[in-house]
Amino acid sequence: MFGFARRPRAVWSLMPGVYLLLLLAGCASVEPGGRGASSPEAPAAQAAEPASVAALREALKQEPSAEAWEGVLGRLRSWEEPETQEAALKAATEELASWPEPLRAATLDAGEAPAPWMQVLRRVRLGESAEPLAWLETLATSPHLQGVTGLHLPALESAAAEELATSPHLKKIKALDFTSSKIGDDGARALAASPHLAGLTELNLEGNGVGDDGLRALAASPHLAYLQALNLRSGYIGPQGADALARTPHLRGLTALELGGNGVGDDGVRSLLSTTCLHKLT
Repeated sequence: MFGFARRPRAVWSLMPGVYLLLLLAGCASVEPGGRGASSPEAPAAQAAEPASVAALREALKQEPSAEAWEGVLGRLRSWEEPETQEAALKAATEELASWPEPLRAATLDAGEAPAPWMQVLRRVRLGESAEPLAWLETLATSPHLQGVTGLHLPALESAAAEELATSPHLKKIKALDFTSSKIGDDGARALAASPHLAGLTELNLEGNGVGDDGLRALAASPHLAYLQALNLRSGYIGPQGADALARTPHLRGLTALELGGNGVGDDGVRSLLSTTCLHKLT
């Protein structure tokens, strides 16, 4: 018959504490899921990216340039694998985050419906047959165009610009480009009066025939306080328009100003050089 040797009471009284310490030490080496710290960790296997998506990601690692963008845009517009399109757009969104927004542009025509690939766009140039107001509403409502913050509107007359300026959908637009349109002073006045342009940071009116009256309206607009770049090349601006610009209390945020191809003359140049209102110009 086997028996246990009788242990002193003091020894038995310590045993529960010792066992608890050993148990805690053992638990400290156990990870959630029951694996011990000393056991080799097997990282969770990740599904490899489809070859087409991996190739797209590689193309996106190029130095940002117009040529590189056109290549990427061509791939996305003609993507032939519906089952990998979501992964492709996710990869494109990640890699394009550091690209300059003006590069991420495309021309969209009147009959072109919003499509998933348009999610990567930041600037849109409307084809001459496109209806600007209809497109503004599309920009505001389509989930595929929510990233677009810049519009290039060619071949626009002053009446169309006046109508455009009334659209509340302009609120999301930060860059407006009317290069080679013909909005003139009337169009410039309509833009200046629009409260929907309060978030605008870039305005390009090159070749639009804007004169002193139009520039005076722009300079006096409290809605353009966030404007950073203003292009008024090839217009009819004289010394009076330049003087109005030099005195503006509203366009103090301007860091870029283009007035080439106008007739501001020596007096206009002196006004602009002596002003303290446009101190951020470089």
